[in-house]
Amino acid sequence: MTVQRERAVLALLPSLFALQLPSSARCRHPTLLFRQDASPEAACSVVPTLAFRKDDAPEAAVPDVALTRSRDGSTGTATFRFDNATVLSLDDVWDNGLLTGLWLRDEEGELHTRDLDVEFERGRPARVVAILVLKSVQVQQSQGVWGASRRRRACGQLCLRRGATRLAPCPDGPRPSAQEWQRFIRFMERYAEANDLSYVGGGRSGSREPGVD
Repeated sequence: MTVQRERAVLALLPSLFALQLPSSARCRHPTLLFRQDASPEAACSVVPTLAFRKDDAPEAAVPDVALTRSRDGSTGTATFRFDNATVLSLDDVWDNGLLTGLWLRDEEGELHTRDLDVEFERGRPARVVAILVLKSVQVQQSQGVWGASRRRRACGQLCLRRGATRLAPCPDGPRPSAQEWQRFIRFMERYAEANDLSYVGGGRSGSREPGVD
């Protein structure tokens, strides 16, 4: 890339990322698209992936995924934080266009949110943050983080770390009842296994892994 082109891209990046989504889509309750293409028990024939454009190649960077719930348990929020995502390279936006959301794909189909933001450091894009809202969670002690780091995150009570097997069902307490929540947990189980992540529990009320019936 020439010096002139790099300067031009850097000058445009803040406005490009700011305008990538309509204001109505940049809210705390993004659209969640659910499509059931196969049964959850189907053999794993599709590698679970994340992507920032509908027809884009999978994102190589593995995010930290923070999981929180509302006080009344009616909604949950999964926050994906990508450090050094490949889509943040200067050539990517120039050649492939704006980021339009986050797609979570596996053999069951896809989940999708348009609540996307880009954080800048020293005038350059440093990380991508995507938020997926899950309704009617009804699950206890599920706040925390999935992540590739082996250390506890300052913001998290839970995290996924390298060397995991699978997420185990919660041995007691209320189970997630919403289809959206169950679907998300199934995706995270597959994504964690494919990326060699593990789940570490913690928090104010103790450590538990989110489970599904």
